[in-house]
Amino acid sequence: MKPLRTLFEFEKNNTTFQREITAGLTAFFTVAYIIVVNSSILHDSGINLQMAVLATVFVSIFGCLLIGLYANAPIVLVPGMGINTYFTYTIVQNQGLSWQSALGIVVISGLIFMIIAFTSLGVKITQAIPSSLKHAISVGIGVLITFIGLQKGGVVLVHPQTGLQLGNLSDPQVILTLIGLLIALTLFILDLKAAFLLTILSITGLAAYIGITNVSASESLQISEYTSFFGSFSLKDIGKVDFWLAVFSLTLLSVFEHVGLLQGLLPNKDRFARSLKAGSVTAMVSGLFGTSPTISAAESAAGTAVGGRTGLTAITTGLAFALTLLFLPFINMIPNSATSPILVIVGALMFQSVKEIPFHNLSEAIPAFLLIIFIGFTQSIPDGMAFGFISYAIVRIVKKDFRKDNIVLFVIAGLFLISLFLK
Repeated sequence: MKPLRTLFEFEKNNTTFQREITAGLTAFFTVAYIIVVNSSILHDSGINLQMAVLATVFVSIFGCLLIGLYANAPIVLVPGMGINTYFTYTIVQNQGLSWQSALGIVVISGLIFMIIAFTSLGVKITQAIPSSLKHAISVGIGVLITFIGLQKGGVVLVHPQTGLQLGNLSDPQVILTLIGLLIALTLFILDLKAAFLLTILSITGLAAYIGITNVSASESLQISEYTSFFGSFSLKDIGKVDFWLAVFSLTLLSVFEHVGLLQGLLPNKDRFARSLKAGSVTAMVSGLFGTSPTISAAESAAGTAVGGRTGLTAITTGLAFALTLLFLPFINMIPNSATSPILVIVGALMFQSVKEIPFHNLSEAIPAFLLIIFIGFTQSIPDGMAFGFISYAIVRIVKKDFRKDNIVLFVIAGLFLISLFLK
């Protein structure tokens, strides 16, 4: 058996065992909040909360070990923010499909993603999509996530005349949400790696202290029950148009999330192909585990920032996720007020991509703007993407820009146009 320094090529990557372990733990404490937040969002789709927790942990362990061993990359694979909101609030709540069918969509989408990742299609698709729309998708999802966070925390409520209104600021839930937002913002600005996790713990403790959370809810997790939940996906709606529209949108989201993040986070771009393959496999098995697709998490940057350069970083993070199984029975104690601020901050982080959109160039800016506002106002990621891609294609036609590079773009825009008329 090869020693670790040889297996992970420490010398070639100018790193050490201690540095990789530190990077992996740093990445874990930065991304550990996903256990709580992703489970909460999945629970809104009808999935049992405890099963959602276990699915989130197990798929994160699987993904981190796979990318660490197969691609030797310091990338963390966990269920993605944005994609999980699409899974719950669009596929299940807006389109009316069951969570079992939504998991079936994850499996089919993952299989298509694997075909793309294991062939040259991945490169062709990503090269055809203009960067302004790629960044606009991140911004639009950030707006949607922020809205969901404010709504779950009671800060924003539905109003029958105006659509939305400010929540009751004397409501204890709202007060806790705002305190949590202040704590999260302060800790994040101070660059504490566990800022999100500390926010969740502090608000949960405060909620228990003032008596607005159910301390007795911390039931013991029966991992044996998970065996009957594993593989609960359903393909009974595979003949419906909505099923395939969701597959199409979810595949685009998964591909864009992985490609964009890997291009920005990988210290060694030679590992891009293997990392994308590992990401596609994990995205597919997410549906088997019982969760929305995994992505290459932006929080991986916390690990690479402190020197993580090899797969040992990802493996360390995966093993840390495994240790959390000892503490999962307390997950039910965490109130919405503890997770809502995290959604708002994550939305703000995703919104930063707006600076990459060339607003001085209206032919790029207007399609990107339409994509963003339609995601935010319709609360639908695919609808926003449809208006963005279609308007961009129209701009290319008006400018008589029929270059070969735009063919794939026109095809995607055409598919989105068809999807709108089939609604």
